[in-house]
Amino acid sequence: MRFTRLDRQTQGAFHLWEDSQDMVRNVAGIMSELEDKDFYLLSGIEQGMRFAEWVRHNKLPDYADMAPEEVDYRLNRCTDRELVQRKTIQYEGYQLEVEGYDALALRTFAERETITGVGAPLGVGKEGDVFEAESYRPFALKFHREGYTQFREVMKERDYTSDRDHISWLYTARKAAERELEVLEDLYPDVSVPRPIDGNRHAIVMEKFDGVELGRAALEPDQVVGVLDLILREFADAYDAGWIHGDFSEYNVAVGESGITVFDWPQATSVDHPNARELLERDIENLVGYFSRKYPNQTSSANLRSLCDDIETADFDTVREYASEWNQFLRACLRVTGFVRLEGEITVGLSRLWCVESAEREKTGSDCSPITDCWWILNTAADCWRPSPVVPLEYHEVSW
Repeated sequence: MRFTRLDRQTQGAFHLWEDSQDMVRNVAGIMSELEDKDFYLLSGIEQGMRFAEWVRHNKLPDYADMAPEEVDYRLNRCTDRELVQRKTIQYEGYQLEVEGYDALALRTFAERETITGVGAPLGVGKEGDVFEAESYRPFALKFHREGYTQFREVMKERDYTSDRDHISWLYTARKAAERELEVLEDLYPDVSVPRPIDGNRHAIVMEKFDGVELGRAALEPDQVVGVLDLILREFADAYDAGWIHGDFSEYNVAVGESGITVFDWPQATSVDHPNARELLERDIENLVGYFSRKYPNQTSSANLRSLCDDIETADFDTVREYASEWNQFLRACLRVTGFVRLEGEITVGLSRLWCVESAEREKTGSDCSPITDCWWILNTAADCWRPSPVVPLEYHEVSW
């Protein structure tokens, strides 16, 4: 493994691996070439972007605290290295490239001795890039990219950007990183989230965790409900600590031998937010819906309202308790018949028979659950499925 060293002040304390993903490799290739005054210029442009998308050339000497001639020299150096970009329409202005912002964050981590190297990419997405980070133990380095490619959409959606007239993509990415770091510090270790280590600007250093994304995992049938319960318990613990994930999907929870880890919290919302309940229901619906689609034999739709109620009150135990009787019955039908799915005329016929039995039960005042009381539904419809009689449902364990 070859390394690219930094300047003399940080040499020996920090290096970047050259086989990293392109965005970090570009920074790695020039970090050792940058001088202190180059960073002064980058910081000056960063300061100016708080007030304007493009920083006027005549403002830079004040922001960077350098003579105009020195500013021009540093601008040429940083522009050649694609750390800043220039525009000349209406006026001459400059703004940081994402690599320039990365360089400022990496320099700070190097000075703090938080990490000593950056390696291969662990995950690259529309809102963030994650890389291996070298330190006294395995870390992960996450650069937030919110606002850089979808600036206007993110500016409207995030509550931490909604009250400002001018918002640069730097501000949006930095606030996202600050929010995620705040949430991780609040939740860890009571909730299974990555352990936070350090943060600067739009970057976070966290402890590396094992596992594969839920969306890419293939769970065994006897693991499905257990894993779903684990994730829902983490949701309940996070809610008890004051936070809702707010953007949950099967791609921000990792499943490993040691358990699960819920990550990507920049859109986390306080439980005191006016839309907290709506966001909680959306997260739960995304999670349960995913399991119902991918593992229909082990899970089904649930009473989301009751499930969310119990997560809010810390009364959640297992998702099995929230399946409707109809869904429980359909799951039992799958087990008894050996079918992979029930659809078409079979489901319609079952639904009609179920309604007849339910009405009869109400008329007679029977307290017996339709799950065991109407096993004859399967016998009545048995000819639709297979010639052999169907074993009465009451003798089979109902699997949600």
